[in-house]
Amino acid sequence: TNQATKLIDNGDIKSAATLLLKALPEDFNNPSRSILKEPLHKLYDIYYNQDIKGEILSDSFTGSYSAFTLDNKYVITTSGRRVLLWETASGVNFATLNCKEYIVSADISPYSGTIYLADIKGEINKLDVATGNMEPLPFKHRSNVRFIKVSPDGKQMVTVGDGVAQVWNLDSGTQAGELILDAIRADFSPNGNRLLIVSTKSKVSEIDLATGARRN
Repeated sequence: TNQATKLIDNGDIKSAATLLLKALPEDFNNPSRSILKEPLHKLYDIYYNQDIKGEILSDSFTGSYSAFTLDNKYVITTSGRRVLLWETASGVNFATLNCKEYIVSADISPYSGTIYLADIKGEINKLDVATGNMEPLPFKHRSNVRFIKVSPDGKQMVTVGDGVAQVWNLDSGTQAGELILDAIRADFSPNGNRLLIVSTKSKVSEIDLATGARRN
C-alpha cells in the first residue's frame, strides 16, 4: 500500500491499481483482502473522478457490463458510476445516468426484462428505462457485491461477493439461502431449480435449491 501511495502521488494511477490488484490474494479468508480493499476502492474513486479517458484497468476492476433489452430496442452499458442507454436501431445514446456508487454488475430479467444494477457497496437497484429512475430493492448483499444474476422465471436473484453467494426472493425481498464456497460467479439452471457456482481456481459446484444438496 505504501508503494501504491507513492505511485498515486506521482500521478501514475494505472501502475498503482495494477500493483494493488496483483497483491490482492485469491483466498477469501486471507486477512490481507480486507487490508487492501479500502485502498483499492479509494484508488477507484480517484481514477473515475479524474476521468482518464482511454484507460481501462481491468474488467474485474471496472465492472463493465452490456446487454440488449428483451425487445432488442435498447442496449444498456455500464462503466464506473455511469449507466448508458442506447437505441439499437440508431446507435444513439439517449440517456446517461450517474450513480452514487460504482456499478460492478448488472443483469436483465429473462422473464420480465427488468434491469437490475448492483453497486460496489452491495445495494441492488431496479432501473426503469423509460424514466431513468432507479428503485432500491429491499435487500443488500452482506458484503461488497461483485456479481448478480436473475433466475429464468424472474422470481429470484443470486448475489455474489467476497466468496459468499446469497439467493433472494425478488417479490418479498427475503433471503432464500446463503452459501460460502469462495464463490466468484453463479448462474441458475434453465428450469431455475439448481444453482451453479464457480469458485476460485475454477471449481464448479451445483446446488439443489429445494434441498440444499451440493454436488461438485
